[in-house]
Amino acid sequence: MNLITAPLMLEKPFTATDQQVATKLSSWVSPVDMLHRTVVDNSTRSMSIYSCHTSDFKEQMDWQFAWHQRDVEKLKKYATWQRKYIDFQATYAAFLLGALSEEEFEKDSEEYAPNIRDMSVDEVVYEIEHLSNLVDFDLRSVELAEFLETDQSIVDEALERLHVTDGEKILSGSETTFHIEE
Repeated sequence: MNLITAPLMLEKPFTATDQQVATKLSSWVSPVDMLHRTVVDNSTRSMSIYSCHTSDFKEQMDWQFAWHQRDVEKLKKYATWQRKYIDFQATYAAFLLGALSEEEFEKDSEEYAPNIRDMSVDEVVYEIEHLSNLVDFDLRSVELAEFLETDQSIVDEALERLHVTDGEKILSGSETTFHIEE
């Protein structure tokens, strides 16, 4: 977005009417669709006018929306997975408490079984980085493997590639949490 800055020093308070400004501006430029922002600083008795084409502004807004939409989709996917994970844990607890038979548990747990996808380490690295930038808590590698529906060894390799550490130790394995060093 190209912004045009035009600081103006005012001799006296600015009192032009909208019509006077419109008349003067129309004599300077041909009609175009633009956005203008005026900032008046009374302490320095100056005014700055910032302008950009509406289409440029809209393009930037559309890009921002699209960029953040992928974050929203990732969080929705993670929330859906968390719900599924909690539901499975409840089913498992019911089985352990004797409320479900082994056959009922096996039948109910089938819907929670992940479909393991073949993902490259690069894809997993990207997914881990993206998710870790969106959530404000530690993630365990076993949870990442289940969420991404990929093999645990791929997640471990991705974590090693990211130089994931807890102090000086590189973490991998099913019950470790990780912190990505910035």
